[in-house]
Order: sequence, then structure tokens, then C-alpha cells
Amino acid sequence: MPLLKLFVSHSSRLDDVDHDYPNDNRNWQLLEDTCQAIRDKYEGKIDVLVDKDRLKPGDDWNDRLNIWLQECHIAIVLFSKRAIEKSGWVAKEVTILSWRAAIDQDFRLIPVTIKGETTPEELTIDFLGVLQMGRWQCISDVEKAEDILDGLADILSKLESLSSHPLTPLEILQEGIARILVDSTEASLGLAVKAVCHTHNDQLSYDKNACAALLARQFLQTDSAKPVQCFSTFERGIGSLTPRPIYSRAYELFKYIRPLWVEPSDVAFLRSAVNDRQPLAFLGRYTHRVGPDQKTEHYTLERFIERAWPGESDKFLVVSVTLVGSVDFLTQCKKEIWRKAFRGRPPPNGPKEEKSRDDSINRGVRTIVLLISAPSDSGGLPDPGCLVELNQLFEIYKDKLLMVYNVGEEKQPIKGNVKYAQPRLDEAKELAAFINCEESAYWDESRTKTYLDDTFGPMS
Repeated sequence: MPLLKLFVSHSSRLDDVDHDYPNDNRNWQLLEDTCQAIRDKYEGKIDVLVDKDRLKPGDDWNDRLNIWLQECHIAIVLFSKRAIEKSGWVAKEVTILSWRAAIDQDFRLIPVTIKGETTPEELTIDFLGVLQMGRWQCISDVEKAEDILDGLADILSKLESLSSHPLTPLEILQEGIARILVDSTEASLGLAVKAVCHTHNDQLSYDKNACAALLARQFLQTDSAKPVQCFSTFERGIGSLTPRPIYSRAYELFKYIRPLWVEPSDVAFLRSAVNDRQPLAFLGRYTHRVGPDQKTEHYTLERFIERAWPGESDKFLVVSVTLVGSVDFLTQCKKEIWRKAFRGRPPPNGPKEEKSRDDSINRGVRTIVLLISAPSDSGGLPDPGCLVELNQLFEIYKDKLLMVYNVGEEKQPIKGNVKYAQPRLDEAKELAAFINCEESAYWDESRTKTYLDDTFGPMS
């Protein structure tokens, strides 16, 4: 059994540069002491993942951090003053870790506040409040490594065993992909590994299981600077396999791969929006894009859902509504929900049947994703009065509703209880980068699907 992986998020520095954080040297020492204390106490049981020790010159540190965040079993976040006020990296890590906590009930997220710098109350406001960081058991008023070690021991004591931890969602996906790949020959798996991992022949092990596991891991890794590389990696890897996987298996692999261009840090708010019953403003040029190759009517939104809920996207039903005129917006949305949920059956006959249909939706397994578009001159957002009216839908559909406002390509000032789905899109250049990535992903996915059909389809 592999070691339990513990990730440490921090913003600690040791330098002589003047800045507004006089406790940085002390916090750096706290980080070092904590990592060493954990290794000493849990030797042979816990693998500590921290950038200051594990990243080497030449490593793709951004890619490595992304993998650690998705494969760790426990994460500690050292909330220094710098970490809360200044560190964009801690913000990204916390966002991904909160997403991990939402999709994996076995994952442990442990906030740590430092005495004299931060308090547990600060974890319940602003950005951290939106991520619900305050709901996790916190180790507070920390002064030394022993304080963290004591709090960690209390949390770890609630686990059945350190040596029999459940697989993470990333590991489950890897195993599923590896099971498909292992049907290929040893030689072709070795060639596929070479094609996507750029290894030399003398570095390859031609053991089928080892090659399948390595290839599966590589399929699930994307460089956050070039996220759409997932499609070319898939093409290079699967094209080397013999015998060729049957089309249904190849397409199953493809479905694992296709949402990986979406960054995990961009989907955390989708999960919290369902739990908090809070509407989201969604940016994107291809939100309403129909893709015959992609089998989608709302390309970007559907790929975000697949990324946020891996393996569960069939439990979501996207319902698109364009608000027009001065009609009853609430009724307008409900009629479209009924039409889509009950496959075009006639409108309900009176209030009693309306309630029966709504009750049926609440009993079902699928969550309604209500995608609302408003006139472009309003920035894609309904007026504040309409927002209040639409929020009544959260009371009708309980925990079965994700409400998304399609605001197009421009980030607009928003009022009320509405958050943006992509927190990184605060600068114009970042928005432009996302729009370009979104467009590239659409066409790269279309190209890869055509390759899949031509090469593995029944007529190939």
C-alpha cells in the first residue's frame, strides 16, 4: 500500500528583502520544523509533499503542484498573514483543495491559523468564506510545530488506519484507464509510453501493468500553461496500441480525457454553488456552442460540469432559458425545466400537477443546471428585481438546482448574491487567455473525435 500523502500549502519566505510581513523568517522555520516533525513521528507511514523539499531544478513545478493537489489524501494549509493577503498560489491551492474536499468524503483538509497573525474567523469571510474554509476542523493559535503535530494527531486518530487509506478520485480514474489499456500488447504499451512520456528504450519496462499505469497517469496530467495538450497526448498514446481497443472502450477513454483542459481551480465554485444555493455568473465564448462532434449543446459549461463532478456528469440536466419581455420570469424558467425534464410533454394542468412535477424532480437523481441568458445590454445578467424572483427557484428545487447566468466574454460588475464561476479571471489578459483556451479546446476536441471515429470506428 502506498504511503498516505500529506500536502502542505504555505506562503513562507526566508530572505532579506524589505516587506510588510516581519514574521516571514519565523514562519519559514515553523514550516521546516512542522515537516520534519511529521516525518519523524510518522516515518514510513506519511509522505510529506512540500515544494521547498520535493521540487528539483528542471521540474515543471506548476504541473507537479497540480498533481500533488489532486492525489494527496490530507492537506494542511498554513494561513500566515502573507498567505491570506498576498499569495495567489495559496489562493489557487486552497481553491483546488476545497474542490477535492467536495468530491471526496475521505479527503482531510486542515486549516492552520498562526497566533498573532491570523484567526479562525478570517476563514469565514471574503474569498475563504465563499470556499467554506471555516467548516473544517481548524488548528488555531499555533506558535510551534508541536501545536500542529498535536492537532494533526487528533484528526488522524479518527481515521481507521494510516496504511489502508481509500483511493483518491484521481487514483480511481487512473485505475479505470489502466484497466482499459492493459488489454493491449506489452510492446505497444511500451511504444505508447515512449510516445507520450518521451522516454528512451532502455528506460522502459515492458511489464503490461506498469506501462498501463504509467500511461494512464500521463493521460491525466496536463500542463496548466498548455491545458489543451490533453488531446494530442491522447492521440499519440492511443494510436500506438495494438490490438486496437474497440470503439466503445476508446470512446470511454476519450470521455475521461476531454474535460482536462479545464483547470480544477476554476470548478470549485460550481460545487459550492449547489450546496449554498447560490447563483453563478459564467464567462465564456462557447457556453452556448453546439458541437455535433462533441455531442453537446453547451460546450464550455458541460465540460466544466464533467471536470467538477468526474464520472457523474450524467446526473446533470442543462436547461437553457433566454429571458425576454416582461413576462413572469419564474414561470418562464419553470416551464422550460418541465419541458426538458419530462421530454416535451404538455404543460401541467393546474397548480396541483405543477407541484407533482416539481416534487418528482426533487426525488430524482439529476440536478437541474439552469443556464440563463439576459439581453447583452445588461451584461448578460437579469436586473436585480428579476434576480430576487429567480432565487425563489432554490426553494422550489431544494438541492437539485445549479443556477448559472451566461454573461458572455466580458466580466461585468454584479450585485446581489452572485459569484463568478472562474475566480482567476480578474484581469483582461487572463480572460483573453481563457477565451483562447476555450476555443482551442473546442476545435482540438472536434479533431480528436474525428480521429477516434476514423481510426477506431466500426467502418475504419
